[in-house]
Amino acid sequence: MPNEELIHYKTCIFRDIKEHTPDIQLNLPDYYPDVCRILTCQANAYIENCKNEGDRITVEGIVVYRLFYCSESKTVHLYEAEQRFNKTFECCALASDAMIDCRLKNVNVNFRAIGPRRVDVKSTVSVTVEVFELKEITANSEFSEGVECLHREYELFDVHACYCGSFTVDEIFTVQDERIADSRILFENSKINISESKTVKDKILIKGVAELNCTFLHTKDCTLIKYSENVPFTQIIDLYGVTESDRCHIIANPQRLFLTVKDTGECSMQLCVRIIVYAGDAKTITVVSDLFAPGFSFESKQFNGRMQKGLKNISDTFQCSAKFENGDFAESKIQTVLATDLSYSAKFSQGMVNITGQVTLGVLLQTEDELQFCTRYLPFEYNRDVGEMADGDFICTISGRNPICNNTAQGLVLKAEMELNGFCVAEEAVSFTENCTLSEPCNGDKEFETISLYFAHCGESVWDIGKKNNVSLQLLKTANAIVADVIDEDCVLILIGAEG
Repeated sequence: MPNEELIHYKTCIFRDIKEHTPDIQLNLPDYYPDVCRILTCQANAYIENCKNEGDRITVEGIVVYRLFYCSESKTVHLYEAEQRFNKTFECCALASDAMIDCRLKNVNVNFRAIGPRRVDVKSTVSVTVEVFELKEITANSEFSEGVECLHREYELFDVHACYCGSFTVDEIFTVQDERIADSRILFENSKINISESKTVKDKILIKGVAELNCTFLHTKDCTLIKYSENVPFTQIIDLYGVTESDRCHIIANPQRLFLTVKDTGECSMQLCVRIIVYAGDAKTITVVSDLFAPGFSFESKQFNGRMQKGLKNISDTFQCSAKFENGDFAESKIQTVLATDLSYSAKFSQGMVNITGQVTLGVLLQTEDELQFCTRYLPFEYNRDVGEMADGDFICTISGRNPICNNTAQGLVLKAEMELNGFCVAEEAVSFTENCTLSEPCNGDKEFETISLYFAHCGESVWDIGKKNNVSLQLLKTANAIVADVIDEDCVLILIGAEG
């Protein structure tokens, strides 16, 4: 009797990308001083909610604008504004138990002052929604004696539970540098490092550290203050179906940060973290892709689909650089250079991981009488062969570090080092045989065995030759002293018991 095995697999049934292009005017309130010089303007998008309503997916988000500018008194001011948005995706194939994954990417930000109290800001936000469906099939891995079958082994990641959500890290700590109380956050770069994950029934215990890296700009003397803080956290996530034997892959990305500094030096932090958890176990299964037995007939159902073939972790670093003409900055002194924004897209096809994107570097320049902030974009491309000739998903996080800027006679030379961490889920087309029924053998008694010749060509499958001529694979290999499964050169084969 066949040995039936229940196999789960995940397949992408919907994927769509839409762009949100907000055009907003920042009008300063009466109690804000006039704009003398704009240092920079930032636009950061965050996901607030993702709702599934019938055949419709609605992504609700918010864009936060932060305008840094100098007034006539040469002090730095910060003005913040928010704009909410939502994008709707029509998905007719949406099931009740489908897994929905959505993400945002800031593409670019352009701004210009159209008056002493008004700034026009244009930006682009890319919204990506993917829907995955968990399916299960019954595959036969063994058959009764006399039935020859082509077995293929696959290492699958049996994903049977997925969680997409968010949590908040709250902490109160003391800031060592007293100047931060009179400063504004120019840029912040938060990282989430997962140190431990433990699964129990229907729950996942996650421990990690929120690494907070902030650059403050002093409002009076325009000096930069760099500050770092590591905040440990513990989070318990309810995930139905998780057991202690499961292996969890966790992707945690920091979202919006709320940081308040009091005059006493006490700092209150609230960091929103968006998290995705894949739970399952890796195992090797045997799949029957074909059946053959002389004298027997079969009744079966054939399933053709795509299976996840397992996880492959990738950790790497690469560099990107670019040159720009100095322009008005030839005589300027470089105060600091910061990685302010990062956008990228990743593809996994034919065993090749391809990542394209750009990192935004902000350079603070000082002349004799003024402070100037300029922004430059460094494009990059990363390719790596992971040795899997298949398509699938590549989930990764990329962060920039060690930005460098040199003011040479030829122009500004910018460099940055990129750190890549991710894993790929390969997919491969497979064929499963389900519910196979072996009928009574036909009258196989023969007074004599037939012998015929077959002219084989290089590259032909020995299995295909035997099946086409109704000859046992083992007998075909034994009679012709064949070891390999593929004919390596043109030859003549002896077929014993073949149909004339």
